Amino acid sequence: SRFLVLVLSPRTVGRAWVTQEGPAFLARHGPLGHIGPVMLETVEVPPIHGSIQSLNALAQDAERVARELAAVVGRPGELDDQDPRRLLLGQHLSFVLELTDDGLGVTGPDGRRREVTPPWRGENAARFTAARLGFGQLTRKAIESPDDHAELVGCATTLGELLFAVLFDEEDVARLGQATVPGYSQPLVTIRSDDDVLLSLPWELLCHQGSFLVRDGRVDLARS
Repeated sequence: SRFLVLVLSPRTVGRAWVTQEGPAFLARHGPLGHIGPVMLETVEVPPIHGSIQSLNALAQDAERVARELAAVVGRPGELDDQDPRRLLLGQHLSFVLELTDDGLGVTGPDGRRREVTPPWRGENAARFTAARLGFGQLTRKAIESPDDHAELVGCATTLGELLFAVLFDEEDVARLGQATVPGYSQPLVTIRSDDDVLLSLPWELLCHQGSFLVRDGRVDLARS
């Protein structure tokens, strides 16, 4: 997670998981812009979080607290240039994939659902299959010649471009550009699916305009 909401009440303070998770998160990310204590009931704040302003949720108004949390987390494009959170927060771009009778259903970050032809069917099937086989063979051995290296890059590029086209239509490409701000945290692209085969595809090779997005540090990637 990029941000930890720590709910404070007599039932959470002192519990083993809470006392371990909070310090572990702070050790990895630091407190600035990454952790938000929420005071659900009156309780003494653990000393390690004492310097962080807690949100008052004593009235248990979930909508108000959610709005205040959203304001704390923010989005890079909505923050002032000097706001330190611009250095810490990346946007989350989630894609839900499901196989259908007609092909592949893709639900993008904005909730739009569209049907696409998966690259292993239709006019790209031969290219995708050859690239996947070639990539699998070449990554199982040492690359010792320029020709093998060129073939490996070619296979990776083909796979990456075809998989990128599965996720990103024109609107999503624009959204990715808005979320990719040089010098700031890269967006997190999450692939969600109930199908293990879809999750096992080499999404780390996502390639756009000659750039391997994960390798070049333009996005992070997760599967769920």
